[in-house]
Amino acid sequence: MPQRNQSRFENVQINCAGLTARSSVDESRVINGIFVNITKAPYTVSVQEGNVHMCGGNIISKDWVITAARCVPVLTDNYTVRAGATYYDEGGSVHIVDQIALPPGSAMNKFGFQVSDLALLHVASSFNFDQTRKPIKLIAGDAQLTSNSKVTIYGWANIAMMPPPALHYVSTTVTTKSACNSTFSEFRGIFDNQSCVSTYNLCRKDSGDGLNYNDVLAGIVSWSEICGNVNYKSIYTELAPYRYWIQRTTGV
Repeated sequence: MPQRNQSRFENVQINCAGLTARSSVDESRVINGIFVNITKAPYTVSVQEGNVHMCGGNIISKDWVITAARCVPVLTDNYTVRAGATYYDEGGSVHIVDQIALPPGSAMNKFGFQVSDLALLHVASSFNFDQTRKPIKLIAGDAQLTSNSKVTIYGWANIAMMPPPALHYVSTTVTTKSACNSTFSEFRGIFDNQSCVSTYNLCRKDSGDGLNYNDVLAGIVSWSEICGNVNYKSIYTELAPYRYWIQRTTGV
């Protein structure tokens, strides 16, 4: 694995207000995957609380990031986004989150799972686009991934649960909704606008990671029951049904 570059980062501060409380994020994270430099996925960011990596996210414009709602669970002014960095704990630029938007109807069910598990994060200081920071194109509102569609998911991993916290990716396929519902039948299946991918390498600190389908962002990782368990798939939220909300909120 390449040696780390000790680069400096920009830290912009502004308070965040008007947030609502939601559930906590599990402490587990992605295991394994293939190392990749941030220039291969420059839209990928680390969503952090108190400079601690909590989730992944994706840049969709110079001022907005999309992630999972479970990644911003409590009222705090301490959320930041680290962009343009291969390692989630150094380099790139750090941006304070000053606004969070949730889809209409976003709530928890009785199992503690998020309905409409998406969040839009507005950053106080705009991203300066370069080879390490770029927006990703969003899927069209009338598009849908079919089963066996091949996707790539970028996120931060600890190899064998050891440092360094470098960016990695996994390639996987979309499953049928019936298979996804069967896997999670003990939780009464998945919500509308959710589907599964077949990989079992995704863990809960990779909530918010994006599903890249031919360089288009098609979904956001929500959760998986047990990190690395071959009997469980990983659930993601489809973006196409939320395109109007995203456009209305961000202009994208």
